[in-house]
Amino acid sequence: MFSHEDERDDATRARARASISALLALVREHVTCDGAVELLAVWQGDESQPPLGTIEKGVDALQPETWFFIEGFLYRITAVPR
Repeated sequence: MFSHEDERDDATRARARASISALLALVREHVTCDGAVELLAVWQGDESQPPLGTIEKGVDALQPETWFFIEGFLYRITAVPR
């Protein structure tokens, strides 16, 4: 049986996919222009903390269905995989 909660869950997932797709399109655009992009996912107030580590990815490895951030890690996205 399909419920209104299922519809909300589907709508939430669709918005999340659209949001991450837009982010990845922006990242791809900047990687194309600049060769690399760095992203650091931290909570407000933690910006001055050093990264816990670095994760390097080729831009082609970024897929909206599987992309997620690990808090505190610096992501270096490049045109070519490393």
